[in-house]
Amino acid sequence: MLCYYGLRATIGEFQAGTLPDKDLRIANWLMTAVFAFSFLALAIEFLFRFRRASDIVAEEKAARGF
Repeated sequence: MLCYYGLRATIGEFQAGTLPDKDLRIANWLMTAVFAFSFLALAIEFLFRFRRASDIVAEEKAARGF
């Protein structure tokens, strides 16, 4: 969900062409794209951990005989 909203913000910033009022003028959409990608990577990592945890629970149940 955070990736989706980050991607929406990135597209909005790109279409608007906004720039920050700082000395280093990097387009805002580049910064929001980094956040959107980070949230996507975090979601993928969560799914991998969830899958691994369910495998461990299944192995423990098999070892107990239930």
